[in-house]
Amino acid sequence: MHLHLVSNKSGSLLAERRVRNVGKAFAVAGRLESAGLRPNIVRSGPNYVVYIATTDLLRLTEKTRPSEGL
Repeated sequence: MHLHLVSNKSGSLLAERRVRNVGKAFAVAGRLESAGLRPNIVRSGPNYVVYIATTDLLRLTEKTRPSEGL
């Protein structure tokens, strides 16, 4: 997955994966859902983009951040 900064009013950060096959897009989304994330799939030209939004990225950092006090 790649990080993508969206230039809009609020400025969002997305993690996205581009694939050409819709079956592969749903497979990627399924793996993300099994990790407790909420993936989205959109069509972009000949590709499908599977992405997770900023809130899910923040949730991932909370899960992977080392415990304080160790």
